[in-house]
Amino acid sequence: MKIATKWKEAPVNIQMQHKLTMTVLSVITYIFPMQLLLASHYNWSIHLLSFTQRIA
Repeated sequence: MKIATKWKEAPVNIQMQHKLTMTVLSVITYIFPMQLLLASHYNWSIHLLSFTQRIA
């Protein structure tokens, strides 16, 4: 009986996993460009800080 119930639950689990992977993928594709922008901005601000410290 447990095997039968597992087979009934299997498609639901697959759907849930698919939704999860799609969500993760969408989050990654959204965050990755943002991370790149933040990283470049962060590097730029560090360069600016070191530059201002050199002047002072």
